[in-house]
Amino acid sequence: MKLQVSKSLTDNPSGPGIFISRLMQILSIKYGVKIVERKADVYLTGMTFEKPAPCSRVVYRVDGCYYDKSVHMYHHRNKAIKKGIKSHQGVIYQSLFSQQLTKAILGVFNSNSTIINNGFDQSVIERVQPIGKNCKWLFVSSAKWRVTKRPQSIINGFLEANIPDSKLVLLGEGESLHPRITYTGFQPQSEVFKYYKAADAMIHMCFLDSCSNSVVEGLSFGMPVICNNTGGTPELVGKDGIIIKCDSYDFGMVNKVEDNIPPNLIAEALHKFVQNPFRVSRPDLDINVIADKYYKFLTDIANDKRVN
Repeated sequence: MKLQVSKSLTDNPSGPGIFISRLMQILSIKYGVKIVERKADVYLTGMTFEKPAPCSRVVYRVDGCYYDKSVHMYHHRNKAIKKGIKSHQGVIYQSLFSQQLTKAILGVFNSNSTIINNGFDQSVIERVQPIGKNCKWLFVSSAKWRVTKRPQSIINGFLEANIPDSKLVLLGEGESLHPRITYTGFQPQSEVFKYYKAADAMIHMCFLDSCSNSVVEGLSFGMPVICNNTGGTPELVGKDGIIIKCDSYDFGMVNKVEDNIPPNLIAEALHKFVQNPFRVSRPDLDINVIADKYYKFLTDIANDKRVN
């Protein structure tokens, strides 16, 4: 099979781009898929405006849609997503939540679709050398920090918990204002993985992530994830973490996302974890398992086979 991947996916330097680069490599090595720039059997694209696809069989990879009215030109952007879901030959939703979100807000659903989570190459984990902890309890949180990721809520909850001999590392840009809290600044993946290997648990409080690559990586490294109860994160975490009932969402538009989770709720979850710590195993998130699902779906589309 010849596969062309849109630049909206391959040129993305954040989570989606990282995942797609992993996926393309496995599809090529394991299944002999040829990654081409023209004359493809299937064209895999992301949720952005693009020129007419250079292929008759297009698979649209859907993260979600815009639900925050404060986002510039959200109407315009959602219109493009709606068109992609409605018009393309196949759709891959990253989570059940992303399917439900787009159906509720955009009023559209592609029946020739599937749900496939993001994945991680778990073979690299054994080669990662952890950083020195210098504390009993190390919590990490990783994101491109903005209000929807709610970093201040994470910080406030950690400080409220006041767990002896504990530290919080926020992987990303920010200013560290407490001796037990560290912002690392930008770190290459190889360094991020060292923190994941050493940490006891991950804290992830994004309001409505569809399928966070950071959470996929954290779970893959064996960390339980302490998270909020909306978006695709609780669906991804399941029993492998502590889900805090701190949010509500009715699949409608919101005026503005606030970074104001009550700190006692996060603190209670942190105390619950340290009283009964555990590790997790998630082979279902290995990139090889995810690549198998992608290959089957893309092959069905290439052969003009209806998935449902």
